[in-house]
Amino acid sequence: MEGLKELKDIREIEVIPIDFLFYFLAISGFIIVVVALSYFLTRKTKKPTKEQLAKGYLKKLDFKKLSDKTLAYEFTLYGHICLPKYYEDEFFKIVRQLERYKYKKDIDKMDSYIISQMKEYIKVTL
Repeated sequence: MEGLKELKDIREIEVIPIDFLFYFLAISGFIIVVVALSYFLTRKTKKPTKEQLAKGYLKKLDFKKLSDKTLAYEFTLYGHICLPKYYEDEFFKIVRQLERYKYKKDIDKMDSYIISQMKEYIKVTL
């Protein structure tokens, strides 16, 4: 019993209040950042379709620098890839006019009328 007399000075256990809001917000913020980073790092970039690429090439055709033969081939190739059904007749009308510039080694200079038709077709359809 002598040991109990010495223990009278010991106080009761005091409960220290802990604010869990800070920890909850910190963990929630960390989880949100991790999820956002994983989403942006793992998402796949969409590759452009052939039609989208062809439209881009047609829009960038340089009528001044490219040779007439190259213009005829590229307009036919890329125009055929992204050909809307509504403009088929106009496209094939231009392609028929371009035939004389494609298959010969030496060709005449391309008509300004055909060039204007090609530019107008690209402007209207794309």
